[in-house]
Amino acid sequence: MSKDLLSEIDKDHFREQFNKYTRKAFHMLPKLEKPHILDIGCGSGVPTIELAKLSNGEIIGIDINQSLLDKLNRKIEEETKGIGRLACIVAVFGVLQFLLLTFLASVLHPIR
Repeated sequence: MSKDLLSEIDKDHFREQFNKYTRKAFHMLPKLEKPHILDIGCGSGVPTIELAKLSNGEIIGIDINQSLLDKLNRKIEEETKGIGRLACIVAVFGVLQFLLLTFLASVLHPIR
């Protein structure tokens, strides 16, 4: 298969086939009214969007690839009608570590 053909294939179509595992894993978690979900390496956001549909929580998708985050932002507008519970962040490794620690701190010790 040529590289041109591979680049034209909609990879998200294949990724959507794995949403059954995202749903299964989500339903194995304890019930939380409004969970805080951090999707590290979210790419174009197939599982990120699925988590938004499954939960009533806040979801942050982090990736180092801006073009994939742009694709996710378009999906957020199209598929979720722009629900305000999703955010995308582009991050390099050092920034990613900082964001992860900040996220964990806010979940474990929320600011009141």
